[in-house]
Amino acid sequence: MNDRNVSVLLVEDDEDDALLIREWLAESRTARFTVERVDTYQHALETLTRSDYDVYLVDYRLGVHSGVDLVRALIARGCSAPIILLTGVGSQTVDLEAMNAGAADYLAKTQLSADLLERSIRYALEHKRVAGALQKARDELELRVQERTAELVAANEALRIEMAERQRAEEELRQSQRFAAIVTAAAKLAHEIGNPLNGLATTVQILERSLSKEQPLANDMLSASVQDLKQEISRLQSLLHGWRALARPQQLNLQPTALATLVAEVLRAQVPYYVERDIHLEQNVPRELPLVMADQEKLAQVLLNLCKNAVEAMPRGGTLTVQGSCTGAQVLLTVSDTGVGVAEEVNIFEPFTTTKETGTGLGLAIVQQIVTAHRGAITYTSTPKQGTTFTLALPRVG
Repeated sequence: MNDRNVSVLLVEDDEDDALLIREWLAESRTARFTVERVDTYQHALETLTRSDYDVYLVDYRLGVHSGVDLVRALIARGCSAPIILLTGVGSQTVDLEAMNAGAADYLAKTQLSADLLERSIRYALEHKRVAGALQKARDELELRVQERTAELVAANEALRIEMAERQRAEEELRQSQRFAAIVTAAAKLAHEIGNPLNGLATTVQILERSLSKEQPLANDMLSASVQDLKQEISRLQSLLHGWRALARPQQLNLQPTALATLVAEVLRAQVPYYVERDIHLEQNVPRELPLVMADQEKLAQVLLNLCKNAVEAMPRGGTLTVQGSCTGAQVLLTVSDTGVGVAEEVNIFEPFTTTKETGTGLGLAIVQQIVTAHRGAITYTSTPKQGTTFTLALPRVG
């Protein structure tokens, strides 16, 4: 406090006590005190809006209010300067009350001297300085903790995203390797059985024509056998066609595509088919969705396949819902039905996996291959006896 200018607000209604306190402070050799005096409770509160003091000296007796009342009021209004309470007669009760109210010190006027008053002010100001330094240190520490916490949260989020991306990449690699193995097997299968199967189909046609010239009644059993053989060959040819489609690398003709337009065009031709089967169609693909880079013919094939599967899952009718939305860098297209659902243990993207009585089990494998070629993803959720929802995610343009 040496050579420091200390501004003091003295709240004292006794003229003689105020003069004595001024004289004591003027004797100080370690600081220069500037004393302003007010004599009422209300005037003391008003000083908070117009002046800033280093310390407050408050008399305990202030008319209808006490000095403790003023201490509480000053602190409640944001006063941060130390407040020293002065009273005519020392009282432990008043002392405790003053400390609890927030006073920095409590001095009895009967024991007061220039040295004691100066020391009390000096200690109060030092205590404020130390408390301020500690609070600043706490604030800085809290700020560093918050910054470090934010850094850790950001690092953790980045790590989570990286791990998710790595898992996605690994899954794509496994999927790619699995498809590569399937493609190789499909190519070999098509080569090994394609020509013999075509030969069998030709032979059956010749046999069928020959039987048609014979007596019908004598050849009923043989004709039925030929028909069964013909149907089985047709099924195998359909399966072989699916294998060839799966084995054939997806050559895409990508162009900016509005999903709303594509969906409307694809489903418009299917409405009569849905009406016949008591299927209610709901479409909600906003025209303002971002464009996607897509091979429109192949994407239409994907949509038709998903809708066909949905309709077949609702043999007694139901609701087919096609919706579009956007999330981040992806545009989403969902196809939902209210059909029989898929059992949890079934992976319907696995080749030859099907929940239908007829079918090759290759349709969804081909759908997944097309979507993957678009750098997209297809997933599904299903609840038995309630329905299934397929979600197609494609990267948006730009």
